[in-house]
Amino acid sequence: MMYLIFLITIKSILLYLGSGELLQKFVLSEKEGFLFLSIYSVASDEENIYVSDQKGFALHKISKNGKLIKTTGRKGEGPGEFLTGPSNLCLSNDTLYVCDGSGIRLIHLFTKELNYIKSYRINISILDIQANKNKFYIASRNYYGKPYIAVYNSNFKEIKKLYLFNPAKVARANDIHLLVTDNDDVIVIYKYRNLIQYYNSEWNMYKELNIEGISKEVKFEIVDKIRKTISKNIDPKVAEYFYTWPKGIIFRKAFLTNNRNILLQTGDSNCFIVNKYGKKLNYFSIKKDSDVLHIDNSNGIYLVNDSFTTLTKYELK
Repeated sequence: MMYLIFLITIKSILLYLGSGELLQKFVLSEKEGFLFLSIYSVASDEENIYVSDQKGFALHKISKNGKLIKTTGRKGEGPGEFLTGPSNLCLSNDTLYVCDGSGIRLIHLFTKELNYIKSYRINISILDIQANKNKFYIASRNYYGKPYIAVYNSNFKEIKKLYLFNPAKVARANDIHLLVTDNDDVIVIYKYRNLIQYYNSEWNMYKELNIEGISKEVKFEIVDKIRKTISKNIDPKVAEYFYTWPKGIIFRKAFLTNNRNILLQTGDSNCFIVNKYGKKLNYFSIKKDSDVLHIDNSNGIYLVNDSFTTLTKYELK
């Protein structure tokens, strides 16, 4: 297949296209009346998107043409309130699952009308969460060299642990992005290693690949400023995780497209769409202060920029 290469500029986002056409659909910012303080995550259904504003302690329901439908949430410990602000979002069976903060252990349930249902506290911190068929897959920080994904039922009782193959010696190097397909295959993308692993529903790893033209891994350094602030009462392995710091990142973001390819955002703000064999099908670049936050079921791509205060939707043709 032949690809055309061209350059377009839309507002402050610079995009290099490998093929097709990228069209801006809407911008949500202060100018349009959206006072986001720190956009963290986006989820979507057929008609609407759901946006978590962590520093604003708010959830927003917005139509896919950019009209605000409802906002809820505030700081607190009561029903529908957030201790540290809403972070990761996922939708399952018409319920919105909202993680409270980054790395803590609370999950709040809301209807798609943003009415509060209940909350669950689980036994691990949450870095990433995906849902499929009434099961929830959660990636957590790994301190002890045996990284795993925990699988929970709809009541957030742990069903099993899925241990990852070929872990790195440095604990933080095992931080991952987590993707789950409709047939319960799990795709693991390492943040600090050029490594993608495919596991089937029986948790057999059936594929492991690297993306050509991208660095193999990042280096880590011990940051004395951080180490000196950590209490001596903290488990040494836990302390080591926090003062061992990466000098860069390989895969900053990862998402499944609606045809089950993978969109990868690298640390230098290049974005590649790759197939299951790791072949690059398309690419574009974004500004340094931008991140891809979501791809919806029609391959609408949502970018956040301006210090996480502006959300822009594009359509990849």
